[in-house]
Amino acid sequence: VDVDVDVDPNDSHHCHVHSKKVSVCVYFREALACYLKALSLMKGAVGAAKRVMDALNSESHLMERCQVSLRWLSGQFNGILERADAAKAEIAKFKDSEGVAESLSAEELMYNHALSCGKDGAVKQLLGQCEAARACYKSAGLLLEALLMESDLPGQDLKLLEGYVQGFAERIKEVQRMQMNNMNRVSSTFSSTNASRMNI
Repeated sequence: VDVDVDVDPNDSHHCHVHSKKVSVCVYFREALACYLKALSLMKGAVGAAKRVMDALNSESHLMERCQVSLRWLSGQFNGILERADAAKAEIAKFKDSEGVAESLSAEELMYNHALSCGKDGAVKQLLGQCEAARACYKSAGLLLEALLMESDLPGQDLKLLEGYVQGFAERIKEVQRMQMNNMNRVSSTFSSTNASRMNI
């Protein structure tokens, strides 16, 4: 005998599965937003490279470098476009999750990730991992500089972002000074050791 069992929407397992589907859908939405933002930035970079090439003499030694850069940018653009299409295809699988949860904008995601990179950089700097710290600060600064390219930023947001960019630039200088001091310390120790050996 077949027995029809109605699924209780309040059932914990059902809620867990639904929550997971919503989370995955939001993940792909945010991924798509970031890919579209990246495509916009890459399009601007490709346009800038073409304008530089148009202004150069065809025999200029810089022309070859521009062509290499343009090919690289075009390749990156196509790669991001493929990922955007893949994310869009995944989102289409979650039609029943449309409007269930709000996703962050690309700008919000970039801002949050920049601050996260900055925090990671500070931790690595305290641990003496200078190269890793510098990479984190650089990533944070580049993300915020990309946000500064927006033409319609409110004055308060503009000042906030500029302050962070300057702050990360200062942190990079601090890390570079730490690296230089470490190199000088190692060099001094090496010289002292060699001098001691020569006196033996």
